Amino acid sequence: MSKNSIKTSTSSNSTNLKNKSDTKNIKQKQKEMETDKGENSLIIEILENYICKITYKLNNNDIKDIGFLVRISNYPIKGLLTNYQIEEKNLYEISTIVIFYNKKIYKYDINNIFIFSDKFLNSTFIELEKFEYEYIEIKEERKNIDIPLLIKYSEENNTFNYIEAKIKGKWGINIFYEEEKNYYDCDSVSSKLALITDDGLIGVHKHIDYNYNIAVNVETIVKALLLNYSNFKNNVISFEEEGISLNKSQIKELNEHGLEFTNISNVLISLPTIFVTPIWFYRTKHAWYWTPTKPHINDLNKVNWMIIFPNNSLQVIGGEWDGIEPAENNIEIIKWLETTKLKYNNVITDNE
Repeated sequence: MSKNSIKTSTSSNSTNLKNKSDTKNIKQKQKEMETDKGENSLIIEILENYICKITYKLNNNDIKDIGFLVRISNYPIKGLLTNYQIEEKNLYEISTIVIFYNKKIYKYDINNIFIFSDKFLNSTFIELEKFEYEYIEIKEERKNIDIPLLIKYSEENNTFNYIEAKIKGKWGINIFYEEEKNYYDCDSVSSKLALITDDGLIGVHKHIDYNYNIAVNVETIVKALLLNYSNFKNNVISFEEEGISLNKSQIKELNEHGLEFTNISNVLISLPTIFVTPIWFYRTKHAWYWTPTKPHINDLNKVNWMIIFPNNSLQVIGGEWDGIEPAENNIEIIKWLETTKLKYNNVITDNE
């Protein structure tokens, strides 16, 4: 895949994102917004096509990040996707979202838009409906992954670069990859952002572990987002970091369907038999996940979790059981949890 084949990519290896005049104008506009009725705004600057810069204040400090303007394929949902640096608890401090685009200003009340933020998936999505912009596609299913490009951003030089990457494997919701050294003249202090192909955005960079770069597979982010969009469209933000506290009736229902609680918070297990190995289930605020790999109490992220989603593949991704489906009784539990939507995860509101 070549960088020039991406519909909305730039024509040079390193792109300067704005000139001095633009910077001055944006800073002036931002100052005006911050003093307007004392509001604390999240500022979005469209830098180059679908890539944008995000700024907001937290405890009087400027927080900066990079995000992508995205559209979910086959759904009328589009907006800003970024990593979890914009944590949900920080959204308490923000009253408005302000967008600078094509010399115009778009302003949103944060209480009137859909926001999805998930620490486990290292992602935050903010729906933006009221203006037209270029975006990159994200999908809930992708058959093949071409050779991707990694986008890196240098805050010091205010530039971004494309670097060829190599997929090394998948592990549950994660993609392991390597970046080609010196593929382009890249700033060594640049922030890694995301993996893209001709087919759209495929992964949001998470961290480095065991000498590999790890990105969250966008397919999983989209599925979790869709689960919450259908159930919580009018309930914008829930600030609890984990799932809801379960009452006695809910605990009994889970037990009756073959699930037992473990000593790890929000992790349940289907008890093993002589012929059936156990499956662990992770209850987050936004979705259920399952894995045949025993999770560690101190680091749930090391496990190959698979999201529970309607008509999702039931094959294990990565590890000893890669490509194998669970035993029939475990499949029944997965299918049942699929039908419960978010009953045991979050507070469902009436959207009618």
